[in-house]
Amino acid sequence: MYPLVSQQIRKASLQIFPYKILYSIQKDRIVVVAFAHFKQKPKY
Repeated sequence: MYPLVSQQIRKASLQIFPYKILYSIQKDRIVVVAFAHFKQKPKY
């Protein structure tokens, strides 16, 4: 699992591409909150 950035949101960084994914794990699904480019939104 990836580290929590808030109470329910986790942040995953992709190794090959300069993207990060913010997501939440719910009972029966994973909800993607954001898909951000590192260089265009570095502090997102």
